Amino acid sequence: MITAHIEEGGVTQRLAAMGGAVKAALIAATQPLADQLVAAAQGRLPSGPLASSIAANVADDAARAQVGSDLAYAGAIEYGFTGIEQVRESLRLQSVAFGRPIGPREVLVRAHARSVAIPGRAYLSGALDDMQAEIEAAYADAVDAALANGQ
Repeated sequence: MITAHIEEGGVTQRLAAMGGAVKAALIAATQPLADQLVAAAQGRLPSGPLASSIAANVADDAARAQVGSDLAYAGAIEYGFTGIEQVRESLRLQSVAFGRPIGPREVLVRAHARSVAIPGRAYLSGALDDMQAEIEAAYADAVDAALANGQ
């Protein structure tokens, strides 16, 4: 039978401090990774409102970040959409009629429903998949550095 006995002599405080150091290192590593993920996702899209709207929200108290867009159609672009879409009534500028140029004039487009089929374009999940190894390595390095500094 093997018996081990650890005396209290500061072990609990040391372990608690190391845990705090590891948590701090992980939190510090999260912001640069989130920024890289935003850039990678934006690089998978043409420049425009969707690419510009991608942002990261990094938690101050945990190694957690949310990367995404607040645009209503962002999910349809990421995952695709097939179905009926409701189009609101609007005015548009018409400058061609029956294939011939005309003087520009505003035309009323009445509200209607249309069938759409948008293929999915995984700009966020694809960027995350591409960065998976880099994220794991950065977090592993942060933990190793925190443990090395705590000893």
